[in-house]
Amino acid sequence: MARPRAEDYDEKRKAILKTSAELFSEHGFDRSSMSQIAQGCGVSKALLYHYYANKDQLLFDIIRDHLDELIAGVEAAH
Repeated sequence: MARPRAEDYDEKRKAILKTSAELFSEHGFDRSSMSQIAQGCGVSKALLYHYYANKDQLLFDIIRDHLDELIAGVEAAH
């Protein structure tokens, strides 16, 4: 039986994305490690890997969330 998601799953995911985006901006995507991201989030690497398998997935979700916000803004303006 699959384990249910924690109630704060989406909140933790958003915090991970925010910290990752800041680190990518400051150090560059290629020079930011999953260890640095975990440390910046105040979580273990194991917990970080529970949410994201790799940096590429993190970057994809950062871009997707940003585009979703832009689309919502454009739709609200119409």
